[in-house]
Amino acid sequence: MSGTDPKAIESVARAGREAMRQIWRRRDERESLSSAEAALLELLEQHKEFRAFWEGAEPTQDDNPFIHITLHQMVDKQLRDDEPEGTRATLDGLVAAGLDEHEARHRLMSLWAVELFGSLRAGKPLDLADYRKKLDALS
Repeated sequence: MSGTDPKAIESVARAGREAMRQIWRRRDERESLSSAEAALLELLEQHKEFRAFWEGAEPTQDDNPFIHITLHQMVDKQLRDDEPEGTRATLDGLVAAGLDEHEARHRLMSLWAVELFGSLRAGKPLDLADYRKKLDALS
């Protein structure tokens, strides 16, 4: 990721954190949330161990629940769209093998994070065929 402006990255990260915090603050106004906002609020509520962050604590390099939630959203989209094909089958296989669905999603997120951040560090496009093989190996 050479050539990337760290100040720009931090600005985007700050905006993302604030957007999540606004959704958290609006949790008592559920009926006025869009479907995307309601889905995000559901993820935040599933992770109440991070409540201090939703209410203003700043993340550290080692503890960043905002990245965790963003990875959840990415994997949720992969599951919704079944893209890459077979993502849903991988989740179903993990659940059939006895994992709780939330933990199964965390397994998918871990794999996605390794692939995504590895690709970004290398400055290369994500190898979706390789990612697909690794998904197959999970289930």
